[in-house]
Amino acid sequence: MIIRLVEYLQERLQTVIAVCYVLMAGLTIWGSVVAYHSHHTHMFFEKWPGFWSLFGLVACFGLLIVAKWLGNCVKTREDYYDD
Repeated sequence: MIIRLVEYLQERLQTVIAVCYVLMAGLTIWGSVVAYHSHHTHMFFEKWPGFWSLFGLVACFGLLIVAKWLGNCVKTREDYYDD
């Protein structure tokens, strides 16, 4: 059943891609028009369009940098178990 579904979607790949683009555009418009004006903000910068998206992107990069730094801090020698 699932194999047939995957084959069906593979045969219509351009249609699947077009539907994904339309869905993405619809969600973007909904998020910037409907959801943006439907909540109360606590700080002035929350009213800026795209603030939370930018905040999430910066936070993600910050977490990656911190994780990489921590990984380098706890790294052990290669011959640790040879002693």
